[in-house]
Amino acid sequence: DFSKKHLLNEIKKLEMVYPSRANMIDPLTRVFNHRYFNYWIMQEISRGKRYGLSFAMIMIDVDRLQDHNTKHGLLLGHEMLVDLARLIEGNIRKADCLIRYSKDEFLVVLPNINKEAASAVAEKLGIRVGSHGFPSSDGKKNGKITVSIGVVGFPVDGKDSKELILNINKAVKSAFQSGGNKVVVFKKTT
Repeated sequence: DFSKKHLLNEIKKLEMVYPSRANMIDPLTRVFNHRYFNYWIMQEISRGKRYGLSFAMIMIDVDRLQDHNTKHGLLLGHEMLVDLARLIEGNIRKADCLIRYSKDEFLVVLPNINKEAASAVAEKLGIRVGSHGFPSSDGKKNGKITVSIGVVGFPVDGKDSKELILNINKAVKSAFQSGGNKVVVFKKTT
């Protein structure tokens, strides 16, 4: 079958097998990027709707990244992001998917888990980040950062990716505006 739809499906399969060649890997942190997220989230939503499964997402936003880069330099800022990606990867399940969502935001998609359980994972990540020594300008690994973290669950906090992202951004913004260095679980207002 050489239909356009079939060929596009075959290309998508190849992209999943060779993500770095398909520009689905962030070149700095070597984790999946926003492009991969767009594919992954559609798969998770479809699976969730088909089988009645839930999943959760955690968004991790580095507090005051610009201040960090001004103090330590852009190169150490980049090293810090790479180190942060490794730290997150080392503290999530193999089934979870880590994505560099934007310049200073990472997203973790946690299949088959509700947002209450994801909240515990988020709290653990926040503690690990706060106690971790990141690269610093004195050459030691004693730099400190904090993160604002938001948590949402599917389907309770959104039926599609746009709604989920909108709501997780609200949670992260709330965490940051209340001083940062905290986890906020999204709650719908009626």
